[in-house]
Amino acid sequence: MKPIREQLIYNAFVRMFNKLQAHYKALLSPMLRQLEMLSERKKSVNTQLAELRKEISEIKQQTYLLTMLNSQGTLDGAYFMERSQELDRKLQTAQKQLHANLDDKDGKRLLQIYGHFVKTYENISNITWG
Repeated sequence: MKPIREQLIYNAFVRMFNKLQAHYKALLSPMLRQLEMLSERKKSVNTQLAELRKEISEIKQQTYLLTMLNSQGTLDGAYFMERSQELDRKLQTAQKQLHANLDDKDGKRLLQIYGHFVKTYENISNITWG
């Protein structure tokens, strides 16, 4: 196998860089707009997070109240067990949803990096080698 000359690699890189720089608006700008729209959707997720946190808090309050009433002997044991299990299921479901929504912090960072990438191409001109 014949080795590739270093100059050919440099020339290929420069050609591809210049093509990307010349056409970055057609290639990169639509993708940036899509990422921005995704970011806007994520903002609506923040209201969902607040609602989930409120729901979790309410479930915990109900569980506490149920436990207090049971410890005072006010509730039937079977009703207490049934209601406790139901609240536990609701709590687990709400917590899973909350954690699933919190796990995607990388998307915001990706949007920032990509935005800087596009701005870089806006501010540079073609390059040459040699």
